[in-house]
Amino acid sequence: METKMKARPDLLFISLLSLLALFPAGLAEKHSLTYIYTAFSKPTSLPGIHEFTAMGLVDNTMIDYFDSKIKQKVPKQPWMEEKMDKNYWEKGTQSRLSKQTWFRVNIEILIERMRQDKNETHILQWMHGCESNTENGEVKFSEGKDTYSYDGADFLHFDDKDGLWISSSNAAKDTKRKWDDVQTLKDYTKGYLEKECLSWLNQFVEHGLKQYKAAPPPEMFMFAKKSHTDSNVILTCLASGFVQKDAKLQMKRNGFVLNEVDGVESSKVRPNNDDTYQARQKSRNTWDHKLPAEDSGLIIIAVVVVSLVLVIGSIVGGTILFLRKKGKFGSLSSGSTSSGSSVQVAAPSKPSAPEMKLLNAKEDGSLSSGSTSSGSSDGGGTGESKNPSETNVLLDP
Repeated sequence: METKMKARPDLLFISLLSLLALFPAGLAEKHSLTYIYTAFSKPTSLPGIHEFTAMGLVDNTMIDYFDSKIKQKVPKQPWMEEKMDKNYWEKGTQSRLSKQTWFRVNIEILIERMRQDKNETHILQWMHGCESNTENGEVKFSEGKDTYSYDGADFLHFDDKDGLWISSSNAAKDTKRKWDDVQTLKDYTKGYLEKECLSWLNQFVEHGLKQYKAAPPPEMFMFAKKSHTDSNVILTCLASGFVQKDAKLQMKRNGFVLNEVDGVESSKVRPNNDDTYQARQKSRNTWDHKLPAEDSGLIIIAVVVVSLVLVIGSIVGGTILFLRKKGKFGSLSSGSTSSGSSVQVAAPSKPSAPEMKLLNAKEDGSLSSGSTSSGSSDGGGTGESKNPSETNVLLDP
C-alpha cells in the first residue's frame, strides 16, 4: 500500500530563495552559452532524428532550435520570443540554412578524404560556446569551446589559450595546417569566444532571469510505502514543476547527504508536459511510529545559492530534500575544452551575432570574400553566419 501526501505547511517548509536570487550579487556565478550543430550524410527514418539540427543553449537549457524539417529558427523560451524581434528570427533562419549547406558539402569531402562508403550514414558535429564567471558583479571569461566531431570521434578543436587548432585524427591534419595559416580566422575565433559570445551570454542571462523569478514554485509530494520489514518504511520524495533541466535531487538526514550506499535510489530528471521538469528519490527509513512534539520547533531552512538553480528544503522525518544544478557545459562526444585566463570583460557594444560565423579558408591562406574578424554578418546584425562558399569550404581536401 502506498500513501500519497501533498506537502503540508505543518510538516514542510519550502525555501525558494534561489528563485529570487538565482544570480545573487556578490557571489560567484557561472553561466554558459553553447551552440550545437549535428548533420547526417543522408536523411534517416528514425523518428525525431533529422538530417540537420541546430540549437542554442544557455546553462544547458535550450533557447532556440532549427532542423531540416521545419526549416526555421524558432524560440524555445518565452523570453527569447519576447526579447528577440522578427528580423532576428528571419535572418537566423537564413543563417542556419547556410550552415546546413556547409555541413552537407563538408561531409561529402570527409567521406571522400577518408575513403568511406557513401551508402553508409556519417555524422559531422560542431559545438562552440563560452562560459562566464561572475564575482562581485565583475564578468570574466572562464572557458571557451570550439570543437568538431566526426562519426562520434574528436576531429578538430581550437586551443583558445595558445590560439592554435588541434587535430585529433590524421584526417584532420590538413585542415589544421590550413586553418593555422589563416591568422584572421584564429583571431576571430579567439575574439568570438572571449568577447562576443560572452556579451551575448550576459544578455541572455539577464532576459532569462525575469522568467525564473516569475516561475511558480515547484510542488513537493511525499509517498510512504511499507517495506518488507515491518519496522521500515520507504519514503519517496517527488519534486515537480521546476524550470531548469539540469537539476540534481539530493536527500539529507541529520545534515548528511544520502547516496546509493545508504540505499537511496534516484530517478533522472524527466520532462513534464508543460516544459517543466520533475525528479524523485526514495529511501528506506526506520519508523518509530512517533511524531515530534509541536513545541519542538520547525526547522526553517535559509538557502544561500551560489550555482544552485533551484533549492527546495523540506523536513519530513528528519530528511532534507533539495535540487542543485549540475554540470556547466553542453556535451558533444568527448570534445576538448580550451581554457583561457580569467580576463575581465568590459561592457562592449552589442555584437551583431550570438553564433559564430562560418569563415572559409582558401587554399592560399586567405579568407573567402566577405569574411572579416569583426562581428558583422550578412544578416545585418541578426546573430547568424555569412553564407559559406561551396567552393572554398573550411574542410577543403
